[in-house]
Amino acid sequence: MDLFNRSLTSGICLIAMIVLIGGCLESHNANYAKLGLIPVTGKISLDGAALPDAVVFFEQTSGTKSYATTDENGNYRMKFNSQVDGVLAGEVIVRISTTAKTGELSAEDGDPDAPKKPKKVELVPKAYHKDSNLKLTIPSGNNVFNFDLKSDGSTTGPS
Repeated sequence: MDLFNRSLTSGICLIAMIVLIGGCLESHNANYAKLGLIPVTGKISLDGAALPDAVVFFEQTSGTKSYATTDENGNYRMKFNSQVDGVLAGEVIVRISTTAKTGELSAEDGDPDAPKKPKKVELVPKAYHKDSNLKLTIPSGNNVFNFDLKSDGSTTGPS
């Protein structure tokens, strides 16, 4: 093969690689508007006291989960994922735990020099997480669901 043909072949291969890599790097933004996500907020308390740093899951029968973490006052705002807030309409099982994780990384997770957090203790009875009896139907519109959980597991829905 002469020098011209090798250069031509190399040039074609280089162009093909650029086109392939460019196609792989192209970002595809999801169109969340088509999902009809519904805003959901609320407050979680345990025996009348705000429950901070608790993880809340709204689990669809399909297995899709929205999640939130309560603030210091027990308030939460459900997220469909790390990019968009909301919950799919329909039946959900609500699971609340002080030891669960959302799967999102916190600032401390990426910092090897950050002090280690003490192991969390589960404050919420199994009736609200592992064996949850909390069920809701998410209608359209803005929704506020407050849960005043009881240590005996007697709460069965939002207040």
